[in-house]
Amino acid sequence: DSLTNFQKLQKINKFVIDSLQLVQAEKAENFASGYYLFNRKIDRGSLFLLYQDLLQYFNFKQYLVIAKDKNLGAIDNTMISSDSYTHVFLAFRDNDEHLHFIFPQTPYRKFEIDELDPYIQGTNGFLVRLDQPGNYNLTMIPSLTWKSNSRIKEGQVMVDPENNILK
Repeated sequence: DSLTNFQKLQKINKFVIDSLQLVQAEKAENFASGYYLFNRKIDRGSLFLLYQDLLQYFNFKQYLVIAKDKNLGAIDNTMISSDSYTHVFLAFRDNDEHLHFIFPQTPYRKFEIDELDPYIQGTNGFLVRLDQPGNYNLTMIPSLTWKSNSRIKEGQVMVDPENNILK
């Protein structure tokens, strides 16, 4: 297979955002043994665990990112408390040490790898090594261009203004 581990992860993420429906957590045993892949449903906690397992499988350094909506002010860089942040998501370093982000999907928004919520772009966030919880630092979350922070979808629209029809 000529794909890099990063490209493989991108393909798996594409499957996740195109094929799995995000649902409220049910009984924990329902989400064991590939339940979510078979039923094409997954809860947010299981989605985080799936990404953590994938990052470990591909041998990427994993981080938890703790950030705050820029409209609510800067994150407190001296103490992390539950009311001092609004977003928690994953980051990883690929085999070339480039930092990438996995922003969790919501029932209404789905994100490609490195696609970030605009409300946290350009803010500071804590980057916490998952294998070394005491190892963290404050880092700038990148501001992305519209080209790197969007997906292109093809579609066909037919407009019939006389009959007020949009197909």
